[in-house]
Amino acid sequence: MEIEKTNERNPFSKLEMETIVNYNNGEKMAEVYSADPVVMRKLDDLCSRFPEDYECIKRDEWSATYRFSKKLVQFRTPVHLTEEQKELARQNLAKANAKKEAKEG
Repeated sequence: MEIEKTNERNPFSKLEMETIVNYNNGEKMAEVYSADPVVMRKLDDLCSRFPEDYECIKRDEWSATYRFSKKLVQFRTPVHLTEEQKELARQNLAKANAKKEAKEG
């Protein structure tokens, strides 16, 4: 099976653009390796905004490794809304946007 490359500038296929989170009970820090440009941009932004919390410890042309407290690694509970709840949220958002526009205008 031939693996399709994503573009000419990136030598990795989508399957190869992985992100690996690594931490253990013996250390307070987590390390994240990523070859995914989207994840790298997000982590680079966190490094620039919160240099006391996030650090890029290794980088090459196509990937980077970051270090931060494993307290910052999160696993979230999924939220499943009913169609009625989604519609109510849309209406509330529309009202809030209308109020904001009226205030600004």
